Amino acid sequence: MSLGILAVAVAAGILLISVFFLMYGAATGLGTVFVDKPWLGWVITGGVFLSGPILFFTIHFSKPKKKPADFSKTSEALLQQILDATRKHPLQSTGAAAAAGFMVGGKEPSEITHALKEALIPILVEYIQSRQK
Repeated sequence: MSLGILAVAVAAGILLISVFFLMYGAATGLGTVFVDKPWLGWVITGGVFLSGPILFFTIHFSKPKKKPADFSKTSEALLQQILDATRKHPLQSTGAAAAAGFMVGGKEPSEITHALKEALIPILVEYIQSRQK
């Protein structure tokens, strides 16, 4: 247990020293660009270093949240459209499900979700548009 804590402390120290040297090099490099004002390199580097996390958290936590009622209505309608298409074309649906299962067997879940969105959304939009005509 204590060996694991020591390893984490050493890794954190190495990371901190690496970040320090990276920031020091960037500040010194920018300071040489501003010949009469070397302090400006330190200010710019520190500002960029501090504004990065602030921008990340501002953008990440300011995303509007979807209302659960809207999501449930949309998901019910989408599920109904998928079920209708499956009932209308059972062999194609079974073949597509089997092919998809073999293709995504060794993939990461995020890759699978992205691929399914790219593949299924155009098909579902086309199906919905054909039903509305």
